[in-house]
Amino acid sequence: MIPDSPADLAPGTLTDVLASACADQRSDGGFPAHWSGGRSSLDATCYRLSHLIDFPVDAALQIDRAVRFVANSQRSDGSFEEEAAFGGVTPAWARPHDLAARIYMTANCTHWLDRLGAEPRAVRRGAAYLATCIGPDGRLPSFLHAQWLAAPVLRRSGYAAEADRMLWALAYRVDSLGPNALAWLADAIPDEPIAAEARMRLLDVQQTD
Repeated sequence: MIPDSPADLAPGTLTDVLASACADQRSDGGFPAHWSGGRSSLDATCYRLSHLIDFPVDAALQIDRAVRFVANSQRSDGSFEEEAAFGGVTPAWARPHDLAARIYMTANCTHWLDRLGAEPRAVRRGAAYLATCIGPDGRLPSFLHAQWLAAPVLRRSGYAAEADRMLWALAYRVDSLGPNALAWLADAIPDEPIAAEARMRLLDVQQTD
């Protein structure tokens, strides 16, 4: 049976789960991606943080190390980008020297730093970079997921008007999103009106089984 929450795990089981989840954490605090040749990846580290956040006490040390890896990787302009050495082996959303990927990576990294209440200076710098990237149409010129990852960062960093414009533009796309994207959106911005619409859409697309 799958436990309803980390509290439902037996102590020994919890230790085993965390040991398995963190076994590949690198000495710099990051986690490798399957394409990174064993080196730490920002994208993979953010993905792992999305799991470890459910264990804020038991995985506190691992989370802190991963957070420091992310924060220390911030560029001078406030953005985040995978190492140039990874080159073409990265997936499209993490590709170095690509504006759309850089915006997505910045939204993703600052989202998790902000959600964990960590590195406020890095979050503010990331939010400032994202705010400068918003186009006249209210959207970030990046992958759709970047919009809902960036919105809470912008709002809490003093860019509420920019966040509102972005979410207004995003509202027109909700009907076209699949279940995975709807769940991701609802989790990233749970208190926004658009998240309530996403949850209703999830109910509509639920299968009979």
